[in-house]
Amino acid sequence: MSITSKAHSLILQRFAKVGQTEVERQAGVDNTQLSKFCSGERGLRIDQLEPVLSALGLKIVDINSLEVDADYMRALEVISVRSLNQSMATSSGN
Repeated sequence: MSITSKAHSLILQRFAKVGQTEVERQAGVDNTQLSKFCSGERGLRIDQLEPVLSALGLKIVDINSLEVDADYMRALEVISVRSLNQSMATSSGN
């Protein structure tokens, strides 16, 4: 599956979940335009793309950027603090 078809599939899944009417309301893009976009009949203008993706809970990121889930970062923080506290307790006990 190409990156284009993966992106298209994800976008269509989100449309099914969120609903075109809600995307239209949030993004301010006409429902007819959204229908044509979903069917592949036409694209969106560049100024429409970000609001539509945002309404779908998606965003465009640079391929070289590193994206880390917030829950994952919180878990790493907890593990790090516990490890540091344990290390300090062990070294102060010597």
